[in-house]
Amino acid sequence: MLIDILLLDKNVAIFGGGKEATFKLKKILDDIPNVTVVSQAFSNEILDISRKETRVNLVEFDLNSDLERLVNLIPRPDIAIIATDDPHINRKMNEFTRGLGAMVCVVDTPELCDFAMPAIAKFGESVRVGISTRGSSPAMASVIRKKIEATITEMDLLQIKLQEHVRKIGKDHIANFEDRKKALYEVIENKEVNSLLEMNQYDDAKRIAEAIILSRE
Repeated sequence: MLIDILLLDKNVAIFGGGKEATFKLKKILDDIPNVTVVSQAFSNEILDISRKETRVNLVEFDLNSDLERLVNLIPRPDIAIIATDDPHINRKMNEFTRGLGAMVCVVDTPELCDFAMPAIAKFGESVRVGISTRGSSPAMASVIRKKIEATITEMDLLQIKLQEHVRKIGKDHIANFEDRKKALYEVIENKEVNSLLEMNQYDDAKRIAEAIILSRE
């Protein structure tokens, strides 16, 4: 089962400063308010990101040392992504962060993970499609992501924007959930609405969609 975790008020920590940690940081940065990266050394790309992004806090720390000292240096993590180049340290950090109550993802070790990080196809501000192979093949997840990205059109994104608008109107004017659902699907399937969206005439499509919703009142 895939779930979309909202991380707005969660503490996220990445342990590691190399290639994999860099990749994970870039992958999650759009969706979190703050992230702490802990390592003895950091890639140039992580350093560059931290200089540009105030949301990224770097903590220089030797993960081979006494981890109890680390508790006082970072916020207690709700989500821990463990991405060092050393399998022994990864397992050690897995035990440590679990002891702090974090949900854990250990790179390339599915059996130690509470969650997988799917390949994400992003469209506009609000649409995210996750492709997960449950750790079996991240490479194929990336291939499938690219195929999906090629199928989503600008009209689809405008329809999502339109649905957000008319859904709010529907909640105010259509009391019955099933009736409201039918009205929203009627907007999605309306040929005139779709034709206008395809021509990027959003305002005209919105007027027709509003009329469809209000006719159900």
